[in-house]
Amino acid sequence: MNQDDVLKYIREHRIVKIVQLSTYFQCSASTIFRKLRGNDYLTSYNFDRQYLTLSDIPEFDSYGLWEYQQARFSRYGGIRPTIESIVHFSKEGLSAGKINDILNLRVNNQLGLCVKEGRIVRKRYGRFQIYFSSNEQNLQQQINKRGKPRIKQPQSINVDIIIRILVAVIKNHDADIDHLMVTLHNEGVDIPRRMVKQVFDKYEIEKKGSP
Repeated sequence: MNQDDVLKYIREHRIVKIVQLSTYFQCSASTIFRKLRGNDYLTSYNFDRQYLTLSDIPEFDSYGLWEYQQARFSRYGGIRPTIESIVHFSKEGLSAGKINDILNLRVNNQLGLCVKEGRIVRKRYGRFQIYFSSNEQNLQQQINKRGKPRIKQPQSINVDIIIRILVAVIKNHDADIDHLMVTLHNEGVDIPRRMVKQVFDKYEIEKKGSP
């Protein structure tokens, strides 16, 4: 077995398991890697890096990723350099969920390590954590592009509905919110429980069943 034999085998299969190479050539994994020395190769960032390919075989997508028979490879090599690059080249930073979707892999723990290593920056953005480039210029551009967090304004309650609720409270003064909602429903008034509670709080109506 020589280097050309190993390279030929990999090219014929496009991707191979490292253990598959060891079995076929009847040698250890370390011997396989010695034979590959001087050649650019990639190991999969999923399946515990068990799969291997040569770097000129993948047809990478716009994120620099390639999937073949469920094994996924990155032109950047390991998972943390890949996360760093994906976040760096994003227009407005990325959430953990979006990064997981792009990589088709749950990488929440790796995100924490990337932040710790200074590869990326994490900032709270409204209710979410958003990951940005660690490059100061790029970071500012991403933040400007994303803009300010959108705050959802609470839905206002129609005055007529408020009056219907207050009338129902007077008629059923011993009823709690849940029973009051049943009464309102029977009268053709269907609104979320939080809105009924909002009226109770605004007019300081005692909620039955409360301590």
